[in-house]
Amino acid sequence: MYRTIHSSHLSAKTVTNPAVLFAALSTLLLFACSTPASPASRSEPTLAPAATSSSGLTDSADATMDQAVVRVGTIESVDGDELSLATVDGKIVATIIDDSSIQQFGVGTADDLAVGQRVTITGQGDETGIAAWSVVVSPANTSLFEDRGEFQAGRAMRGIIGTIQSIEGDTITVDTKVGLRTATINTDTEFQVLIAGSIEDISLGQLVTVTGTEAGDGSIAVQSILITPDLGVLMRGGRGGGRGGRGRGQGPDSLAAGAGDTPAETPNPVFDPLRQLGVYEGINFVVTETSEATFAVRERLALLPFPNKAVMRTNALSGDVHLDGRPSTVEIDLHQLSSDQTLRDGYVRRNMFPGHPTAVFTLQDLGPLPDGFAAGEEVSTRVTGVLNIRGGEYPLSFEIEARDVGDAINIRGRTKFSWSDIEMEAPTVGLVLSLSDDVEVEINLTVKPVR
Repeated sequence: MYRTIHSSHLSAKTVTNPAVLFAALSTLLLFACSTPASPASRSEPTLAPAATSSSGLTDSADATMDQAVVRVGTIESVDGDELSLATVDGKIVATIIDDSSIQQFGVGTADDLAVGQRVTITGQGDETGIAAWSVVVSPANTSLFEDRGEFQAGRAMRGIIGTIQSIEGDTITVDTKVGLRTATINTDTEFQVLIAGSIEDISLGQLVTVTGTEAGDGSIAVQSILITPDLGVLMRGGRGGGRGGRGRGQGPDSLAAGAGDTPAETPNPVFDPLRQLGVYEGINFVVTETSEATFAVRERLALLPFPNKAVMRTNALSGDVHLDGRPSTVEIDLHQLSSDQTLRDGYVRRNMFPGHPTAVFTLQDLGPLPDGFAAGEEVSTRVTGVLNIRGGEYPLSFEIEARDVGDAINIRGRTKFSWSDIEMEAPTVGLVLSLSDDVEVEINLTVKPVR
């Protein structure tokens, strides 16, 4: 079992292949560095061994099994020392060991700034300088964000990436790839620095970057984990309602439609724990609150130097399932979808489904039940129904795995559709460079019989 996580440097190995060295510099980011202390005591980063990455930046033939690999993914489950990650190449298991280092970002101050530091500064301004909303300090020769020198994200926000050349009062001069830029800090500017974390800081849905040694089965013994920060929180800085008033789940980007209204109370169903296995006639099965829906799509963000599988999930499911020939419906509240990024969450609510928060899948008749299901065996089948989303109706098929356990039925359904299948264009926003056309959906239902 997990006991202690030590924050430590990764030992460097000799790298002779220039392509692999470049990949290591561009993908290992911040997790190869020790925990920041005061500016005077910060040490230079130590490069991790040559790496392969799920981003495809290196040739896997250049890496051996004792070299470090880099995987970027979303946390799907935490079981003791084992983390299950959803990556662009599929699911992997990462195991935390005694020497694993876990790092994340914490709140700093202007006193943490020093000449020579690598920084990413966001705020409002023009090509020559900006009024800083946030300053993210990262180790030398690395960047949390893709280093283009400067970037524009929407009409109101600009960003600069580079090395601090001078600090004069409230003015920071930054040497970037596109020349010198200045930023002015104020009392609302938020500062973020890398700090030590622990396994308690890891939670479902987080985007993490993992480096470690890979076994033959694809699992990874973790050397280092970087918890990627919420880009919205980093870039909004002090604009999210004042210091102490920010945080995930707060601010306009994370407010669902109707927030603040008192929802009407729905009486809890009375379940029937005595219902016999294999009895379906006249039985109404209700979707319970332990059910979950996940939507995943591959994305390439302008600010992050690696591809990512964006995963949004929600437990806001309801509906009725019938196995006796009557129609079944499952409803999903799309406004309750959440991910590791509040910018993404707010965009889904405001821009993708502003007036149609609910998706409904209707199955008119399941048809004959697969052999063995009524006896409690796990079975597989395929069902086709109609998806009502954004006011339109579209045919949709699911690959189903189900099992009757008596007091409940567990159902897992998987499907994939393209944006054009539901007459939508792939979402576009300033921070997204590209988005795959395929949307992967997984529905895990626990339905129980009601009296």
